[in-house]
Amino acid sequence: MTSDACEIALTWDEGLAPSATPGVEVASVRRSLVSGGMQRQRHGPHLVLVSPDLFGAKGGIARIGAAMAMAMGRYAVFHGGTFEAHALHDKAGARDHAFVPEPHGYWGYGGHRGALVRRLLLGSMRPTRQLVVFLHPNLAPLGLLSPPWVRHVVVAHGIDVWQPLRKDRQLALARARKVWAVSRNTAWYLEEVQGVAHERIEVVPNALSPAFALPSLDGGMKTGRPMLVTVSRLHPDDAYKGIDLTLESLATLPVDSRPAFTIIGDGPDRPRLEALSKNMGVFAQFAGQVSDEAMAGLFREATAFVLPSAGEGFGLVYLEAMAYGLPCVAAQAGGAPEVVIDGVTGLVVPPRDVGALAKAIVRVLGPEGLRFGHQGRARLEREFLYPRYELRVHAALDAALGD
Repeated sequence: MTSDACEIALTWDEGLAPSATPGVEVASVRRSLVSGGMQRQRHGPHLVLVSPDLFGAKGGIARIGAAMAMAMGRYAVFHGGTFEAHALHDKAGARDHAFVPEPHGYWGYGGHRGALVRRLLLGSMRPTRQLVVFLHPNLAPLGLLSPPWVRHVVVAHGIDVWQPLRKDRQLALARARKVWAVSRNTAWYLEEVQGVAHERIEVVPNALSPAFALPSLDGGMKTGRPMLVTVSRLHPDDAYKGIDLTLESLATLPVDSRPAFTIIGDGPDRPRLEALSKNMGVFAQFAGQVSDEAMAGLFREATAFVLPSAGEGFGLVYLEAMAYGLPCVAAQAGGAPEVVIDGVTGLVVPPRDVGALAKAIVRVLGPEGLRFGHQGRARLEREFLYPRYELRVHAALDAALGD
């Protein structure tokens, strides 16, 4: 690794920078690794997953990280290797043994970046084939500090690679053996915006967690007032999710034919959205943050799911809606159209088009919606459950470890 790369890797922003002043410690460990001249030996690979969160958060990346940890651990066992998982923001002892059982290694750092850096560098002394998977591009510069015999994979989720990355992250992508994209749309941005060579990109679509229990479906039309449901963080930075757009679309419908609208999620933008709903005369139930059990109950009551987001790299929440047999309405943007198939599992509308969204809502609340919901559930069971995801991860690991 060049001195410039090392300097870049040690000057991250506050969101990823090692705490205190780790430069001397990291540099000394780095020199000891290089001077040791470690040689690879012929036995199973040592796999490492580095994630922002695994078991300390409920976000999409944490859920995918847990599923990936399970898949990587099973791959290591099958091939006679070893596996360990590192979660920057997890608290110590947060391990979920269902996903990372003993004897696999697991470390949570409670946000202590220096401790994560030190353990990764010391771990790279192993005289084995090593592959480190960074579950977010923002973590990828950690790989610039490791010895050249350690291979890296970086996972890109969508909006994180839509704009040109900083130099250290670009270098990390350039060094990576493979870059895994969660959708074809994300792969396009990696190639066209980040300059990643096409042959180094693998598309590894997301899936529902193995802990997700598929609900039974009654298969009939629901009675009573139709209900739309959506799930989103209510934050000004997430305005692209389209909650305001949905409210505007509902306001264009006749009052006596408007569905109920339940919004799951919370955040600092909630007062603005509540005021917007009131001013437009659209009744919306702001459910806030709810438990998994309460969310399941709301999905069972719902008639359709709507999230006309302009910034989804994939959209795990569409899969959750499909699990409950709900037709989905999404925007023709990002990776969402790869999950919600227009005219098959729901409807896809142009971004920010109030009229098109209103028409789509009316359609999915009618008989068409029942067909979309059934087809969505069938597609979920074919393509987006954990067993299929594990096969995709194992194939991608084969490609990353191959000569």
